[in-house]
Amino acid sequence: AVLARQAMYHLGDMPAVVRRSLGEPWAQQCSYGDLHHLGVSLLASPVAGMVDMPVRCPKDLRPQEILRVRPGLQSESESELWHMAFFFDMRQVTVADAIFGVLTTLFVCTVLCGASLTL
Repeated sequence: AVLARQAMYHLGDMPAVVRRSLGEPWAQQCSYGDLHHLGVSLLASPVAGMVDMPVRCPKDLRPQEILRVRPGLQSESESELWHMAFFFDMRQVTVADAIFGVLTTLFVCTVLCGASLTL
């Protein structure tokens, strides 16, 4: 049962280049909005079949392609001094949303055209 619980969250192996970058100093400086961040990008190097377009900072992506997550139990004053933030690449979700939007539009146009022909 313990092995099954551990495997439930196993999403694959981390490429060696990404593992190495986690062990190096986190010195990548990026600004996002009016905040300056210091950290590491797991998408900084191309990885065959996984990372086609390297991303060093969140500003390299469009705003709708970024999900920013930070601790919710930290007060505003504490957050101004120091906080941890994680930025997630949402490009695959953004593409899926765009395709769904186009298909929805085509479906609505088809239904309206079909309804107008039957009247």
